[in-house]
Amino acid sequence: PECRAYELVSNPFTEGFAPVPTSFTDGGVSYISNGNYANDGNGNAATIGGNQYVALRSASGWSTSAPGPSGPEYVGGGLAKAFSSDLRSSLWEMSRADQSGGDDLYVRSPNGVFARIGPYSGFPKASDDLSHIVFNDGAGRISEYVGTGDEQPRPVSVDNAGEQIEPECGTHIGSFDSFSHVISTDGRVIFWTSECAGALYARVTGATTIEASASQCTRESSDPGGACNAESAAVFEGASASGTRVYFTTTQQLVNSDTDEANDLYECDIPAGTPAPVGSVNSCPDLHEVSGAAGESGFQGVTRISDDGSRVYFVATGVLASNLGANDVPAVAGNDNLYVWQRDAAHPEGQTTFVGELDPGDRLWGGETFSGRFAQTTDDGRFLVFATYAALIDHGPQADTDTARDVYRYDADTGELLRLSTDADGEGGNEPGSDAQFTPILYPSYAPVAQRPRAAMSDDGGSVVFTTTESLSPGDTNGTIDTYLWHDGNVSLISSGKPSDDDLFAFGGEAGVQALFFGVQAAISPSGRDVYFTTSAQLTPDDVDTGFSIYDARVDGGFDHSPPTPCTGDACQGGRSAQPPAPPPGSSSTGGQDGPPQVRPAFSVRAITATERKLIASTGKVSLSVTTNASGVLSASATATIAKRSSSVGSGKRNVTTPGTVSVTLTLSKKAQAELRSDGKLTVRVLVRQSNVATTQTVSLKLTRVKRTLQPRHGAARGGRS
Repeated sequence: PECRAYELVSNPFTEGFAPVPTSFTDGGVSYISNGNYANDGNGNAATIGGNQYVALRSASGWSTSAPGPSGPEYVGGGLAKAFSSDLRSSLWEMSRADQSGGDDLYVRSPNGVFARIGPYSGFPKASDDLSHIVFNDGAGRISEYVGTGDEQPRPVSVDNAGEQIEPECGTHIGSFDSFSHVISTDGRVIFWTSECAGALYARVTGATTIEASASQCTRESSDPGGACNAESAAVFEGASASGTRVYFTTTQQLVNSDTDEANDLYECDIPAGTPAPVGSVNSCPDLHEVSGAAGESGFQGVTRISDDGSRVYFVATGVLASNLGANDVPAVAGNDNLYVWQRDAAHPEGQTTFVGELDPGDRLWGGETFSGRFAQTTDDGRFLVFATYAALIDHGPQADTDTARDVYRYDADTGELLRLSTDADGEGGNEPGSDAQFTPILYPSYAPVAQRPRAAMSDDGGSVVFTTTESLSPGDTNGTIDTYLWHDGNVSLISSGKPSDDDLFAFGGEAGVQALFFGVQAAISPSGRDVYFTTSAQLTPDDVDTGFSIYDARVDGGFDHSPPTPCTGDACQGGRSAQPPAPPPGSSSTGGQDGPPQVRPAFSVRAITATERKLIASTGKVSLSVTTNASGVLSASATATIAKRSSSVGSGKRNVTTPGTVSVTLTLSKKAQAELRSDGKLTVRVLVRQSNVATTQTVSLKLTRVKRTLQPRHGAARGGRS
């Protein structure tokens, strides 16, 4: 669809370890793998959590780098704590080998330089550009670094006078249940809660503190609604990306119209800029109850908050709106009713609209736990995409006639509801037991995931990616999970649909733990140009192994994989490879480590002579002479076409500790040697790479094996034995 073409995103040779995507953007993917390549010096090839990698796209292809620290200067690293929104900068916890003390935070710039931020403890949260880092210091205080090189971060959990609020209590960034925009994308606003009273605060530009959950209820006992109830804790549910609007829940009656004792959803507006301090802490200047009027609303939990904060989707068992929703039926008391509340210029006090009745098994509410939020919106909240077991369309071509989970899209402007997990004609998709789902959004405290607003839907809401085991396309014949794209009313198969191991649980072992832990199996970039998915199918010629890989189905994408012009004899070998080029004067290390300038790593492979080719054809052993100017791991992987299919026929590896010329040896597989014996010829393509070098070199070997015939001895002519 849309002239999409496959591009291999992850490293061509994964060393048998499945890469697991964690963050993505247009033309960029971060992923983790237990494989150890691309100059990752951590050596974590056998540990759960593995090594951190970033793949970026250029006009010539995708290249993988290991942004983590390597070499003797730094200790620690592991996985990144956070990424900038473009994935080119990252946050790391580590220490210098020549310094004592605990770990510090470092930020890695796009050019690979590590800059020290300062000491810390806990799980840091960061602004989009990593210029603001917020963390809990382990002693009940929250602090913030602005920029780099600070020994003393500025306090966050303080009042307008800079005094610690409830110093005897613990504090939390956001809440245990949610970290959604707990720091605004520009770092201006930070939301935190106190463990004692459970109050929710906003610290603005390091100067003003607002108690968002402070009660503004003034009722007395003589009031028909009774006196305002006692103080109770507030739970941060999420905020807008700009930090100008925050949502939270509490059983406390914060406004006069709230007269029940049930849990309710509230919204507080945070002024732009730096509001003037008023007293010890400022109160919320604009507070609204979202989840209903007087009487119990039956509020269950938040489904999704739009990135601009103008709309919030939530579930409640009460009847909070009178309009007809899905299937032209109204909300019914006691059901799991999905609502959208919006406040804008047309609805200054907010308006609630009924969307439809959910199934109790949907889990479209509650905290952002291990599984994440199972619903996503566009920035303005107009489009909501969610998965439900409920049959929200029971008539017409899009009728949902089974009890499996389906993917729907709701338009808050028009009220239109569409079922997306259908076939290409907009019908079908009703195979019993075949759930459709999409990658949830995670904002965990422990994973290196950028705070992307959505994974399944493009910015304009016109494209949605989902997965299902159901065959929605004639090309889907594998019976396992495949990736599909809904685009402007049309459903298309994105993954190959051919036999492969694309079931999420087929990762197995440690990679399976990672896949379930981080939850990314298929995602779409903000523009909709890139659809990223994992598969074990070899979809491009540069995928040289049969393990899992990350692919991009990109609009107007693809790279030229056509073979070179055929040649014969020694002309195929070319000239002797040149020595690695010397770096320009004053060039610095590509690793970005502190210290004197270093030579840019490079290597070259000596051409194979005709005599050596004959020896390879006879013995099956390939010995490559490689000259390198840097230490690192040299690896060679060989492929050949056997029975009209590309097959891996050998691999080898050499750890280089001293620059110079070394040999890398591999033995052709028994299958390749048998093919060479039977056919007499075989073309082997050997891909050579070095762990700290972005470019690769390919050696093409046209091997010919002479079939020897048994000749009679001289005695045979005279009747002797032959």
